[in-house]
Amino acid sequence: MSGLARSLLVAFCLVVTVSGDLPPVIKFAALFNEENAGQESAFQHAISMVNDDRSILTRSLVSADVATYPGDDSFKASKKLCELIRNGVAAVLGPSSETVSSHVESVSNALNLPFMETRWDYGTTRPHFSINVHPHPAYLGQAYADFVKQVGWKSFVILYESEDGLVRLQELIKLPKTFMDVKVTMRQLTPYTRDYRPLLKEIKKSEETKIVLDCSFDKIEDILKQAHEIELMTDYHSYMLTTLDPDKIDLSPYADINVNITGFRMTDDKSEVVQQYLKNYPNTGRGQDHALYSENALMYDALWTYAKALNDLDSLQSLNLEPLVCEEPKPWSDGDKILSYLREVEH
Repeated sequence: MSGLARSLLVAFCLVVTVSGDLPPVIKFAALFNEENAGQESAFQHAISMVNDDRSILTRSLVSADVATYPGDDSFKASKKLCELIRNGVAAVLGPSSETVSSHVESVSNALNLPFMETRWDYGTTRPHFSINVHPHPAYLGQAYADFVKQVGWKSFVILYESEDGLVRLQELIKLPKTFMDVKVTMRQLTPYTRDYRPLLKEIKKSEETKIVLDCSFDKIEDILKQAHEIELMTDYHSYMLTTLDPDKIDLSPYADINVNITGFRMTDDKSEVVQQYLKNYPNTGRGQDHALYSENALMYDALWTYAKALNDLDSLQSLNLEPLVCEEPKPWSDGDKILSYLREVEH
């Protein structure tokens, strides 16, 4: 995956129906959870970056129309979505929550309206009008397994938070059946607490020194800190983090320890597009508010992918935007046309 990345619900809204080419201004409507300030900021920056990139959409500009919804309230999110698409839209870039995303998928399928997703999703089949720019968990799982085989771990503990993690870690879990002489121990993080010391002490007592940590980003620093407190982070220990943002974690407390901490990241800080992004918008956030946090970066990828599809379509065909009504679903006549171009974009 190239570029930065993107996330959330976005729609193209147009005031005038045009034939023969694209409209001069294409409005994207973005729907965010109220707590996702980082994603909203990334969306606004992505809008500006696409407008500044004159290699695509040279005859059109994009603009932003943003709405938010509280918590995981799918009812209010759906109501906001229906308001956003009423005047005619070309796409929806969707929310990261599974509950809200499923509602958007239903609307997009009923209206033949492409839905750009940026969330982690382990499904093997997708609704026809849904395109997800997030790496599929199966590919990530294979990368984790390849790493373990390459470094020669013969015994390790998988410390996971939820059932979703088991799906993501399938290739690791299957290693004893596919790769000889490998022992895998599964331990689930204790729910409803932020004190993981008792569980970590059990792992220490087992004398396992290789640990795969799969949990939500906001828990990683706490777990590593507590592991350090009970001397489970020494020069004998190795950790593999499944987060795609290991470089956004504060590892400075362990700088003088020879513990090995490995992870995979999506963004290449040395790439031209990332350098330009940071030049235009210097990072001021930390952790999930970091400009290059994976979900924020995927926002750029999703927006650029759709802009590239529109650009390719504009060189050969016209696009007519039509009013879309949730209560009276009439499919968009050009939905299949733009979808075919979207599926051809390399990103």
